[in-house]
Amino acid sequence: YWMSINGVMSNMGVSYYKSACSADSGLTASITFTDRLIFLDDVKYNNGRSGTWTLLAAINDILSVAKISTLPIFENMLSNVVIRRCIPKETSCREAIRMCAQAAMCVCYIDKNDRLHFFKPAYNENFHNLIRDTLHDEPDINIGEKFNAVTITRRDIYVEHAEDESFTVSVARGEELQQEKNINNPLVNDLEAFANWALTWVQKRTSFNLQYRGNPLLEVGDTAKIYDSFEVNGNAIVESHDITFNGGMQGSITARRL
Repeated sequence: YWMSINGVMSNMGVSYYKSACSADSGLTASITFTDRLIFLDDVKYNNGRSGTWTLLAAINDILSVAKISTLPIFENMLSNVVIRRCIPKETSCREAIRMCAQAAMCVCYIDKNDRLHFFKPAYNENFHNLIRDTLHDEPDINIGEKFNAVTITRRDIYVEHAEDESFTVSVARGEELQQEKNINNPLVNDLEAFANWALTWVQKRTSFNLQYRGNPLLEVGDTAKIYDSFEVNGNAIVESHDITFNGGMQGSITARRL
């Protein structure tokens, strides 16, 4: 559906009814909608095997099992990225998609046209300016755990007597204590490329949680310039975005600083 805000039409996306409840004896109900991904939790994927294929082939097969005919979108030639086929049996289709996206060194979300959208997060010069006037309060700033190394581990369960394979990349210097992030994904094809990509992201330790006025034009993956209580601003990539409408609009954002 579409919403008009100050004369600007905004696509609010395709949503699926989940539940409705009333907090009192009145007729005012709170209705919950969700995107299609949540329904993939109940569908199991059992087509895993040894070998490799492209991200496009993997996602198309998973969506076929889930009986979803909507075509996915791939940016930056991601459809051609090679990953491994050894998805464990009885994996939910939603988890299988997450594993494929991670192995292809990208992220995915359901866009407003109800399509799976795969992309590589990156800074965008057309950023959203979240100045203090639009915020309900000062943003919560979180500094995550420090990592200077990543180890990726994989094992093909469809190969008899297969053993774990791993690769570690570290930027620890001299006598610096190595603080390692361990990731396990059997679908990763190029261990070295993945470890270097993952290390770049786990070292982005600063994240923001904020409540703001709400803007349905803001999407996951967009760049936002966020101001703190000292008027210091920083660019961050939106990781999650929730909008609540209760006579007025309110947004909740989690974003990671670039």
